[in-house]
Amino acid sequence: MKSTITLCFLLMSLFSWSQYPEGDMINFYGKTTKMNLKDSTEKPLDGVKVEFWSGGELLGEFTSIKRGGYSYNLPFRKSYTVKYIADQYVTKIIEVNLDK
Repeated sequence: MKSTITLCFLLMSLFSWSQYPEGDMINFYGKTTKMNLKDSTEKPLDGVKVEFWSGGELLGEFTSIKRGGYSYNLPFRKSYTVKYIADQYVTKIIEVNLDK
């Protein structure tokens, strides 16, 4: 049975960007964690697949590594759907709008 509550994702700052040959890029990074509801502690969760989508197209994917961290460079000024996928957990989907 998939847990609907015990997986918590901590989305960190999105304000790191720089100039790339493709244009302005943003470094989207964060940390995936598992939350214990009994005492509200969080533990890093490795092996979570993080997919980056825009306009129905898969732009890339990354699997969280040591201490649940992930990082991916994306073109700035677009809207994205970010999916967090892990066995035994419900997939979490967030929308990120970087149009402005």
